[in-house]
Amino acid sequence: MCGDRWYLPPYSIVHLLTLLSFIGTGLDSYPSSLVTVRSPQYAILGQTVQLYCNFTLPPGNNNFYSLKWFLNDEEVYRLVPEAKRKLQRMVFNQDRLRIDIESSKMIGDAEHLLVLQTVARDQTGKYKCQVTMDAPPFQFIESAAHLTVMVLPERHPVISGLKKTTYLPGDKLSINCTSSPSYPSAKLSWFLNKKKVDRWMVTSFLPLTDQQGLESSTLGLNFLVLPEHFRGPEMELWATCKAAMPSIHGVELPIERTLLLGSLNNKLQYYQGGWATAGLRCDEKMLKLLLIIMTVMLTMIRGTRTLL
Repeated sequence: MCGDRWYLPPYSIVHLLTLLSFIGTGLDSYPSSLVTVRSPQYAILGQTVQLYCNFTLPPGNNNFYSLKWFLNDEEVYRLVPEAKRKLQRMVFNQDRLRIDIESSKMIGDAEHLLVLQTVARDQTGKYKCQVTMDAPPFQFIESAAHLTVMVLPERHPVISGLKKTTYLPGDKLSINCTSSPSYPSAKLSWFLNKKKVDRWMVTSFLPLTDQQGLESSTLGLNFLVLPEHFRGPEMELWATCKAAMPSIHGVELPIERTLLLGSLNNKLQYYQGGWATAGLRCDEKMLKLLLIIMTVMLTMIRGTRTLL
């Protein structure tokens, strides 16, 4: 320092200008396959998520200077292997996401693991891994993957619009199924007796968004009830609404609501005057007992008339 001015040696200025002219330039001449980011497409709110960055150094480069992770182009993690111990691993934007800095590290010569703890909805976005070379022109290679943090529905879907307690052939059915709030909105499907209904029988509605940003889906079911809709030994008509969320590691997360709409057997038994109502049948032993009691009562009545 000279007086009130700072003095930089000429070689420092040259070095600085050289560094600024090259740093931050991408490797457009190299394929993007040099870096691969592996991330689950979906994660459940509150989960721990692991992201992997696999890379191959371009020809002529033996080491890298830094490895950075970005969320939607904002730096959240930096690794500088040759820096001082306290500066080797740094975390940014800690108010937005929690990174397990002890577990986030190199797990091989060319693979880095980033561990996100207790993921929240605002951590949905594009996660980019950027590797910068350690020699001029300080070029970098990068790749990204998208992660969506899901909020699962807390309740089963609700079926509404029922006009009758029992539906029979000739009745017009028009009901709706609405999913519990979630993010993203659940995908709804209707089934009759465990068989998915035809597309013309359903009506789709736009999802509704609440104040928390969670979405509810609604899917209508409309058709004329016919005899062939009743199946099984009891000739019943069951309707099921299934709400499905995106799968996690290939595992589906469906929740459903099932409702008995009607039964032909119950109706026939009722009109035939049998011993069955609402699907409940009397035991054969009970029938025999009733017949015995009736026989005894008739015998007693006849005996009384004879005495008179």
